[in-house]
Amino acid sequence: MSRPPASRPPPWSLVRRGWTLASDDIAEVVPGPDGPRALPVARPLHLSDPAARALGGDVEQGRWLPQRDKRAYDAPADLTPRPLAGMVILTERAGAGEVAAREVPGLEALPVLAWSADRYGICRLPAHRAAFHEWTTWLARAVPLWHVERPEGRDTVGEVADVVAGLA
Repeated sequence: MSRPPASRPPPWSLVRRGWTLASDDIAEVVPGPDGPRALPVARPLHLSDPAARALGGDVEQGRWLPQRDKRAYDAPADLTPRPLAGMVILTERAGAGEVAAREVPGLEALPVLAWSADRYGICRLPAHRAAFHEWTTWLARAVPLWHVERPEGRDTVGEVADVVAGLA
């Protein structure tokens, strides 16, 4: 999550609210002079048709991805490095209820960050392990990690965006 001034926001829920970076999974994070910095990667957004409509998108502008039952949308990309204000892990839970968020304490954040940043296990190889553990420890101390849970079975795109926007 990063929130410097927006120049031309694309029409997606968080970005529509002035966010210039809301990445659903890819952004390199490096040390910067003022703390962690996100280095965005140009990548299409993958959205289901109901999610695209809820966010104000035109489904005809998306490329159909049959294996994912979603469409790919090209969004204007501002690839300027920027301070990283927070990270969010989004999960579903069974049953009714509201969208809820809780901050993940540092020690609990370490394995979550390690798994999320290295899903293929490359950084667990001996040549990379020490530097990777130093990086995840630094990141867990420097940037808050939030766990946002949403109830399954109903459209919560707007509620999730409200909760995430309120975390910054």
